[in-house]
Amino acid sequence: MKTAWTSGLPALSDLSLLVTEQMHGSITTQQQHGQDIMDLEDNIDDDQDMVYSRESSIDSAPVSDPDGFRGLEVQYDKYCDARDWKNAIKVKTFIVNHLKNNNATQYETLKEEIQLAGCMVAARDFQGATVLLGRIKELATNLFGSDSFLVLEACFWEAEISYQESRYEDAVRVSRLILGQLQIVRSDRQSTVLKLDCQSLFADSLHRMGDYRQSETECMRYLQIIDGLDYTCNESQLAEIYLTLTENLRCQRKNIQALDCSEKMMALEWTKRWLRENHPDAHGPLCISGYLLSDLGRFDEALEAFKKALVCAEKEGGIKELQALRGIASTRVKQGDVDESLRIFRELLIKHEEIGDEEGKAFTMFEMGDIYKTKDEYTEAIVYYKKALQMCSTLYGQYHPHTLGAVWELATCYQEDGQIEKAWVEYERLLPEFKRIYGEDGINTRKVVSNIERLTLSSNF
Repeated sequence: MKTAWTSGLPALSDLSLLVTEQMHGSITTQQQHGQDIMDLEDNIDDDQDMVYSRESSIDSAPVSDPDGFRGLEVQYDKYCDARDWKNAIKVKTFIVNHLKNNNATQYETLKEEIQLAGCMVAARDFQGATVLLGRIKELATNLFGSDSFLVLEACFWEAEISYQESRYEDAVRVSRLILGQLQIVRSDRQSTVLKLDCQSLFADSLHRMGDYRQSETECMRYLQIIDGLDYTCNESQLAEIYLTLTENLRCQRKNIQALDCSEKMMALEWTKRWLRENHPDAHGPLCISGYLLSDLGRFDEALEAFKKALVCAEKEGGIKELQALRGIASTRVKQGDVDESLRIFRELLIKHEEIGDEEGKAFTMFEMGDIYKTKDEYTEAIVYYKKALQMCSTLYGQYHPHTLGAVWELATCYQEDGQIEKAWVEYERLLPEFKRIYGEDGINTRKVVSNIERLTLSSNF
């Protein structure tokens, strides 16, 4: 999910206080605290070539807090902030095992295990996280009941795994159930944090399924929740809600509203911070802003946004880098630089193949169809649109907006190429689905109706 892991992984409680008040045995001495932590330091992997790490994000000095685990809390947060999941998991595992071995309450131990599972999800160890979450749910259900907060937290992370594995319907189903349960029985701050996490996951999963209008509604519901809070919410999550809302509005061709939402996203201190540091998390806001500015004809600003996104993506490479390059090529097409765009798209197809980026490959096929359509080379455009349609059908299903977008382009190519019967079939296929997605009076719906009317006037249908 685009939601920052920190929103779903609450900061550690004051573990030195926890140790003093709730734990017994050998760890009650500062000497044992220090020895345990020194043992952990020996196992920390400082190979930063494996992870993204911002400069100075991790102190060079080892953790040796004589007061207990307070230093581990700081170090754990720094590892997570630096996306060093390997070491973050080691620190959290140490804490969990230490609590288990020294008579901590089962509730507090399970709380830490849920954070460990969340960190495993961030590290994309879905199998390990699923096993751990299943054990947590079973134990928490037996101890506290099936509607306990710990069970709901574990269910949230299972929904997050579904999202990460592109099982969006499962993510929607589970997050909806959690939200319903929280609405019935809970109103405390801890539950509100989980509610916001679920609301964000719910909204983004709906967007991924192509239900832009409902996703927009859920984003607005999230904003209504935080408006009623008397404390500051997680700003990284708020930025991502604005990102999802901007995407929903843009997909519905509500570009002015989308631009306003994008500007709010860019004005957040969280976004400004990542922009200053060229952090990978700034990639998403920059790309959606770039596409929106390109849609509005502000091409120079769009290119600047995509180039900044490319710089941010280079720290991680892979799909994010290709997304920024595709944005640059797409904008170049609108500026009339077709040859340069084709060169970039052809290189992208090779790179998509190399890293197994099927989704990116489908979008690039789509963009290449657009180029040949612009050049009135409809036969070539149809070839690429058919490939994009086949891939989108496999990736998203036949009723997803991405798939229907390929159908639309095929229909318009058939119409321009004089293949009237084929165009008619595709438009008739589109009309009910566009009404469902964009509404009876949506811009895209009206375009389909208009083209059908044109075909009717120029043919015997």
